[in-house]
Amino acid sequence: MADDYKIRDTNFHLYDTKDFYESLSDYKLRDSIFHNRLPTKLKKTFYISILLVILGLGLLIAGVIIAINTNNIQESFSYWILSIICLIPGVYYSVQFLRAKREQNEDYRREILDEIPTL
Repeated sequence: MADDYKIRDTNFHLYDTKDFYESLSDYKLRDSIFHNRLPTKLKKTFYISILLVILGLGLLIAGVIIAINTNNIQESFSYWILSIICLIPGVYYSVQFLRAKREQNEDYRREILDEIPTL
């Protein structure tokens, strides 16, 4: 038990150096810049993916309302098909952006962002 305390104590003093804090602040600065700002070449893609999700959900809700009000499901098929056409790419790329934002490994994050097309 005493040896365990010494290991923790020596590890604590290793982090008490000036170099460690400088490298930590550089890492946090680089990481926060990449996490909090969207790359400029992907801004249009991000906004369009969010727009497609909102539009797809709106069309889906409109299709459900039309199906309930008219008691005729066939009239709402066009809304459902359009909502699926909007939701599939919108949700896919929104999830890709979310994965890139939450990823800790910078190389893998850049790999995810490179797979997203630019508009």
